[in-house]
Amino acid sequence: MKINKYQIYLTIIFFIFLFVNFIILSFSQGINSFLMGADSYSYIDPAKNLVEKGSLAYTNGEFMHNNTPLYPFFLSLFLYFENNYFFNYVILTQVILLFLSSYIATIIFNFENYKIKLIFLSLLLFNPNLLITAHLCQTEILYLFFFISSLYFLIKYKNNFKYKNLFFCSLFIALSTLTRPIGLYIFYSYVILIIFFL
Repeated sequence: MKINKYQIYLTIIFFIFLFVNFIILSFSQGINSFLMGADSYSYIDPAKNLVEKGSLAYTNGEFMHNNTPLYPFFLSLFLYFENNYFFNYVILTQVILLFLSSYIATIIFNFENYKIKLIFLSLLLFNPNLLITAHLCQTEILYLFFFISSLYFLIKYKNNFKYKNLFFCSLFIALSTLTRPIGLYIFYSYVILIIFFL
């Protein structure tokens, strides 16, 4: 099997991306406020309680009513299997999800020129906001992956009208809604798109 230039450059970009994330991770070690930035506590606390007590509640017993449940459940998987390197595994998973989301976005846009595809991919991967967000316990990266995946399957459905694609589109919309409430708007937007434009 012949390896083309695009595959070579894609592999190089992937390893540079991993190296940059390793550098960010090494500088952030020991900086608790960096890993636990913004609203991280409101997701980690219910995740710990889910593992220890089987309940999506805060430590004080108050039920988690202001956040969606999927991200604490996602975090609880890492806490359940490995507590010592919890943050490292979460960050590694989010970094991989960021790469996959960016790669799927290049497929969606379907650039003919591989150089433009690589530039587009690089702009997404090395966006400072996304890079830093991948190192926080926040919902953005998981939501991005579900949203981009739903868009991918919506476009596949538009191209061939197979219900399998519509099913996966719906599944990823549901997962995105369980990750961030804004996913509800995407559901309604897709319904309007399907009714009026497909």
